[in-house]
Amino acid sequence: MQRSTVRRAAAIIAALLTLTGLTACAGRPQSGDPKNVKIAAINLLTFSPVYVADKLGFFKDEGLDVTIVPTTSGDASVQAMLGRSVDGATTGFDTPIELTAKGQAVQSLVGMEMATIYAFVGGKNFPAVPADDPAAFVRAVKGHKFGVASSGSTGDLIARGLFTEYGLDPEHDVSIIAVGTGAAATAALQSGAVDALISYEPDLTRITGSGAGKVVFDLRTSKAEQNYSQLPTSTLQATSAWIKSNPDIARSLVRAVARADTVLREKSDTALPVLKGLYPELSPQQIESIYSASRSHFRAEISRPTFDSAMKIYRGAGVETGQVSYEQVVATQFSQDWSAA
Repeated sequence: MQRSTVRRAAAIIAALLTLTGLTACAGRPQSGDPKNVKIAAINLLTFSPVYVADKLGFFKDEGLDVTIVPTTSGDASVQAMLGRSVDGATTGFDTPIELTAKGQAVQSLVGMEMATIYAFVGGKNFPAVPADDPAAFVRAVKGHKFGVASSGSTGDLIARGLFTEYGLDPEHDVSIIAVGTGAAATAALQSGAVDALISYEPDLTRITGSGAGKVVFDLRTSKAEQNYSQLPTSTLQATSAWIKSNPDIARSLVRAVARADTVLREKSDTALPVLKGLYPELSPQQIESIYSASRSHFRAEISRPTFDSAMKIYRGAGVETGQVSYEQVVATQFSQDWSAA
């Protein structure tokens, strides 16, 4: 074979190899491509770190293309996660504990609002009760219709636990009704579909501002109630199977949300414009007031003492009796990333 023919053959082979390589690469994401992730969330202040992380570009900084899938309750978020239509969910601190005890392995990746956010609101037919008197409040609930976001939600758990603690049987002494959140909850109180409900910001401001109800017992400020007033509220969660299959993506989510927690806690000039964009129906003054009361609650760390204290409350009230360990329900492999912001 002549040398020129050899050179032409080599060039053709090289071109074919290059084309083959490009064709093979076209069918799969490149190492620099963003990784697609879906997170189910309710647009409420307690879950705002994922929205803040998205709006401020923290997910993109971690190489993630995150889609936040809106839901109307924590229960809906959990069902989406368990059904694999989303990769993660923002919901109650107790959710992985409850699910793991039932054989569904779910873990918290990173903390969001790690303090109590709940208050009880009474409508026009609810009796007057003394301020910060949980026993009087629970007595007043007896025989009434009481609203929660959804059956099994964190608010439902807290309401049932508080009722039980002060001698009311939540199965027989009160009618507990799922009313959703936002406008649906406000409408349920206004129409008399429920006489009282448990809620949190910004729904509390919406309800009280509309005249649909008023706060009758506030766990956030209570000095008399020392159990449920101390519970952490919300975390970003995923199934243990998903975390095991996607450790790098999970770590990136943790780092982005931890940064958002830091912004919410320490950088009001950055956080407030994002929050005002998330809740345009509220006045800037209302948002500033809500945020001021909650900003110190946003912490990424989910410590063992926090878990142990919560479990003591759950078990003491007879709400959670499963033998679930800290390592089962908290993704401790990311603990160093909680402070990476």
